[in-house]
Amino acid sequence: MEPEDLFDLIPAYALGALDADEKRRFEAWLREHPNAQSMLDDYRQVADHLVVMASPRPAPPHLQDDLRARLAADRGAKRPAALPKPDISPGRTLRLHRRWRRLALLAAAVVLLVVVGLVLIRPASAPGEDPAEAYARIAAVDDAGWYDVVPGDVTDTVTGDLVSSPDGDEAVIRVAQLPPIEQNQTFQLWLVDDSGSRVSGGLFRPGTDDATYIRVPLDQPLDNYQAFGVSLEPEGGSPMPDAPSGPRVFLVPLSS
Repeated sequence: MEPEDLFDLIPAYALGALDADEKRRFEAWLREHPNAQSMLDDYRQVADHLVVMASPRPAPPHLQDDLRARLAADRGAKRPAALPKPDISPGRTLRLHRRWRRLALLAAAVVLLVVVGLVLIRPASAPGEDPAEAYARIAAVDDAGWYDVVPGDVTDTVTGDLVSSPDGDEAVIRVAQLPPIEQNQTFQLWLVDDSGSRVSGGLFRPGTDDATYIRVPLDQPLDNYQAFGVSLEPEGGSPMPDAPSGPRVFLVPLSS
């Protein structure tokens, strides 16, 4: 592997995308080039700031193998027959730094999209803005949408509502007087689309305050859903991926 190729591997190393042989060669070369180590530190800071707000599952191994094969083929196609001795002067180092910093940002963004796409179960209340604060923010908008909570089969005391943003891309449920549950039980949110298909919106337990706030993880505008419902499930959620196994706790119908 040529020294110039090793410079090119700095962003991939920062993202942990090298195989064992590439990593060994790169680390041996890195010890002899302090300027490259400084660049690597910058890329690691970029990667550290791209925080994924969900619990990811590993990508299938064939995706990594395919990516490495494509990169190797691309490098092989573009490499000239003979390469001049690389210039690692401060001026060239700065130019490479700027060039690869942009590429590292792009690569990290791709990694972020892949990880988000591989999430198994989305949390009902996404990290970041507190669901209660999101509810208050959306509710303060004049043309926000409002929908009532309808009690289900477990108890008739459940009350609450759902508020949605005017464009239908955000929705939060506020519910009170949920029934008590055992330690080995949980509530599971379900999103029902226009075709009647259900998808899990995540698991949650009753809040410690008078009301529980649940952010609805919308994949499409609110108008594309029939209803949202919550079922009482065993710990870990319904054993069926697309249907509840327990009784309905409440429903939020979106149309009359």
